[in-house]
Amino acid sequence: ESVQRVRCVQRTHPTLIQNDARSPLPSNAVKASDTLTRMKQAASQHARPNIVAYNAVLNACEHTDRSDEGVAEKALKVAFLTFDEIRNSSTIVPNHVTYGSFLGVVANLMPVTSRQEIVSLVFKRCIKTGQVSKLVLKKLREAVEMESTFTTLLQGHGADRRSLIKL
Repeated sequence: ESVQRVRCVQRTHPTLIQNDARSPLPSNAVKASDTLTRMKQAASQHARPNIVAYNAVLNACEHTDRSDEGVAEKALKVAFLTFDEIRNSSTIVPNHVTYGSFLGVVANLMPVTSRQEIVSLVFKRCIKTGQVSKLVLKKLREAVEMESTFTTLLQGHGADRRSLIKL
């Protein structure tokens, strides 16, 4: 395959997923996941999804309207499956957008009372992989119920967020 065609395919599929993410339709997360699945099944290795495509699916899940409980539940399931696939992949490496988007999903779609453990585990992994950014900290703050929890998760790195971002 020509380099030009490969680049076009690598940009087109994530763009389709991002369009699904911005769609006002309640099934946007499922549609984004379906597009990702088609990418994974592509015969060409160059058409396989990269982290941008996976992050676009997480973004679609994050921006799902939670007023329809069934739709929100499906989007949450898609997000967990997508995040697990990224974590277990030998070729896809999560970045700060991955962690930020997943924390955004948790903040938007999970009840406050049941998300603390997940938020803590995801943020610790984010620290360990050196992917803490302003986006991650913003989404972390949205995902925790109390300021004291946010401070605890910072693990003594101080109020200066820049010291944590350098980890």
